Amino acid sequence: MIDQGVNAALAARDANRTGDDSYTSGTGVRWTERELALLFVRTCLEESDWVERYIGGLPDSIHGSVAASKPKTMQEATEMATGLMDKKIHTYVERKAANKRKFEDTSRNNQGRQQPPKR
Repeated sequence: MIDQGVNAALAARDANRTGDDSYTSGTGVRWTERELALLFVRTCLEESDWVERYIGGLPDSIHGSVAASKPKTMQEATEMATGLMDKKIHTYVERKAANKRKFEDTSRNNQGRQQPPKR
């Protein structure tokens, strides 16, 4: 009779095990078929999806400069690098000019500034 109780308890314990070889009483991680399917889809993204996620996380200032290339000659690689550097320098000059205009505008007018006290 005790043997039957022990066997029943062992069978119940085996039925409640989580599948990760830990001897917890059903408190471990359990995966349903739906969760496993979602996990599989998330981990097996296509290469284009990974590229889109990577590019989407880039700052706006360099987002437009992303380019894929497999140059066949050194000339093609040089042309691409030159084009990217020209674009970067052009953007830098534009930003510098915009900041300069902003500075000149604020130094000319006194709007928004408190006037010094008269004596």
